[in-house]
Amino acid sequence: MNILHVTNHLSRTGGGTPAVIWPLAAAQVRLGARVGIVAMQDPPNDSEDFPDSRSPGLDVRTYPQSGPFILGWSRALHNAVVVAPTDAQPDLVHQHGLWSLLSLTVKRWRKRHRRPSVVSPHGMLDDWALQNRRPRKMLFGALIENANLRRADCIHALCEAEADAIRRYGLRNPIALVSSGIDPPDYAPSRATASSIAGFPRDEGKRRMLFMSRLHPKKGIPMLLQAWASSAREEWQLVIAGRDQLNHRSEMEALTRKLDIATSVFFTGPLYGDSKKIALAAVDAMVLPSHSEGFPVALLEGAASALPCLITTACNFPSLAAAGGAVEVAPEAQELAEALPAFLDISASDLSAMGQRGRNHVIQEYAWSHKAEAIHSVYTWLLGGGAAPACVRLD
Repeated sequence: MNILHVTNHLSRTGGGTPAVIWPLAAAQVRLGARVGIVAMQDPPNDSEDFPDSRSPGLDVRTYPQSGPFILGWSRALHNAVVVAPTDAQPDLVHQHGLWSLLSLTVKRWRKRHRRPSVVSPHGMLDDWALQNRRPRKMLFGALIENANLRRADCIHALCEAEADAIRRYGLRNPIALVSSGIDPPDYAPSRATASSIAGFPRDEGKRRMLFMSRLHPKKGIPMLLQAWASSAREEWQLVIAGRDQLNHRSEMEALTRKLDIATSVFFTGPLYGDSKKIALAAVDAMVLPSHSEGFPVALLEGAASALPCLITTACNFPSLAAAGGAVEVAPEAQELAEALPAFLDISASDLSAMGQRGRNHVIQEYAWSHKAEAIHSVYTWLLGGGAAPACVRLD
């Protein structure tokens, strides 16, 4: 099988999407497929690597961007994908992400070569996401995206909530419900210090809660800080790690000063590679109070590191709470304000037990090898391989 993944960005510029593409593609190579990835070239100062990008067997090609960044257009990428002769074409194209002219490329590839495509929205059809820049998305949908989505042979949802959002958007395509995965051995639950990380608190006598995701309004940081201010736990510190977007970090730093909590809240900036694993090993709990998510890889990483988690229902990880690895609340300020102090008052031994339950759940259910096999079964079906697999919804 010859598979081509297409996306706009393969570096941290792409948010959580590259964190799914790289390990999925690497796992597919291990299953024996020929796998290519094409994307636009990212700025040199934003080209931090992902471990799986060095996997042997991956054919990765990037192309220069054409026009404004917001359009997500590369004429060179378009020509390489669409214009290449039929005998050089993949069996199937898997698109990651929406709302850019990459969708025009996939739409024209499908029409020209009459081969199947899969589209992964990565949370971009969720209600909260659709309200963000709604006029632009309505116009772009009418011109390009809606036709691309309707003609996709299958849409890949990362969770039940995303599958429901796809149906609310009016799409009747088959939906493959397959979550992101993780390689648990990479996140052993050993404790470490993080003195080498800039911005990380140096007081080793404190307990720490970690927020690790993009610093973006949809992540719920303002209501987290409001709840933190009212919780007033002298023994706890809050570490906020992530890549800044829309100048949200400076707004949140100003809010910590306004709330008079700057002495217990620390901003580290983005953490990658070993620094991320050290931070996960140096904290006692994780929090993700998002208003909207696809399926957050950061939570998989936290749970795999045996961290007890405080999450919202918008994180779309109810199985973690059901397994006893997390406390789950609605993405509302009052709900979080009530849940946070109760969570911080849980004993260290009980938090540790919660974290271990979460790790056991992730190891059993979310290994990338299992997820890649499920996606592979979808591809096989689309290429004429019998009945739809169990992960596919036809209604």
